[in-house]
Amino acid sequence: LLKAATRELGPEQYKKKNLIEAWTARRLLSQLHIDDQPFGGRIHLFVGPGGQGKTSMIARIASHFVVKKKKRVALLTVDRFKIGAAEQLRIYGQILNAPFSLIRDRSEWHEKLHAVSSADVILVDFPGFGLRTAEEIDAFQRLLPPSDVHVRTHLVLSATCRDAEAFEAGRRYAAAKYEDVIFTHVDSA
Repeated sequence: LLKAATRELGPEQYKKKNLIEAWTARRLLSQLHIDDQPFGGRIHLFVGPGGQGKTSMIARIASHFVVKKKKRVALLTVDRFKIGAAEQLRIYGQILNAPFSLIRDRSEWHEKLHAVSSADVILVDFPGFGLRTAEEIDAFQRLLPPSDVHVRTHLVLSATCRDAEAFEAGRRYAAAKYEDVIFTHVDSA
């Protein structure tokens, strides 16, 4: 971006911080696509590294669907590793009168989805894997739904993480075939 700014702005304008910031913002905004229907579809998977705010964000999205959209929501988690996350979603499910269930492995997907078949929207929380080792990648892939289950996958990243970490997470989670990125902690960034 800086090399392109140097070419397009010229040497005199390139020294002006405000012009560089404005040029960069315009360039980024012209290349970004903001999804106007991020929650089209019925089943949504939320994946990403640990500590990014996936579980809390799912609770906020569920509240939005129940309160504002008057939709029936079901909350599922495949995060059997972090007990607090499952308990947090279970409590939010009780508050929102939304069914909650834990999926332990790929073989349970059809059974659990059948149990919540009356829900308009199904939000699924995934554990925060680093996906740095073959074992983590294998464990993650064993939790993904079977190929006949149609889902929309969202990569969740904190706006406070460093650029290099965000790009690396995007690369590592490519196996999940995520369709978009949701940024949490925007108010803190």
